[in-house]
Amino acid sequence: MQGILISVDLNAKQAVIACDDKLYTAKLSANEASLQKGDHVEFSAIEKADGVKDQTVKIDAVIKDAYKQYGIAISAKSSVSDHAIIDTKHNVKLCGEGSDANSALGALIELAKKSNANALLNTKLTVKSLRFSGKLLFCYKAEAAIIEGPKYHQKPGVKLDINERVVRRNSPNEAMIRYIRVLLISILFIILPCLLSLQQQRILPPPFGSIACGVTLGLSLFAGLFYSSRKQVAYLLRQKH
Repeated sequence: MQGILISVDLNAKQAVIACDDKLYTAKLSANEASLQKGDHVEFSAIEKADGVKDQTVKIDAVIKDAYKQYGIAISAKSSVSDHAIIDTKHNVKLCGEGSDANSALGALIELAKKSNANALLNTKLTVKSLRFSGKLLFCYKAEAAIIEGPKYHQKPGVKLDINERVVRRNSPNEAMIRYIRVLLISILFIILPCLLSLQQQRILPPPFGSIACGVTLGLSLFAGLFYSSRKQVAYLLRQKH
């Protein structure tokens, strides 16, 4: 299996790998001390002597050329080796979100190319477990830059094209979850009084009116608590200082 490291603890000799919609814990050996967050790895389950698979996994290999397919430089640092930074914006982050690491990275890459960037600096992957549903929301954040060097080159006359008028202060997926919950609460304030009024007027028999109110309330609470938005989306985020 292939995944992306989202955390590395050299003291505990453990790492967490994100693959599809799951997280795996891997034990690190001495020769894996150079691993960093964001590295693409191949891993497999550990089998015990009795043939039963352990809950932890082992890292078989690091995919060093994983980012080459995207055609732009991706670095967890503030620079790219042997390249000079021609243009960058430190006050705005480019962000990509999705239901897995690959879809989040794909959204980020697409936004970077639209912004004329040939490099992403200070790239960071975060994984958030959505409350109640427990599903994972993956988010890549990075600073767009144009660099010049032996491998990546600035196109003549091209500068970064980042529209700061559409910069956001929060995640679109998390904002959608809050919006849906507020919308459901608002609908309840409309529907429940109507059902109670129909019951008082004997249009709805008392048992059915009470059942209808209970079912409506229960379904709304269930939908509000367990609704999760994990769409693949790219956006600009205002950098906090």
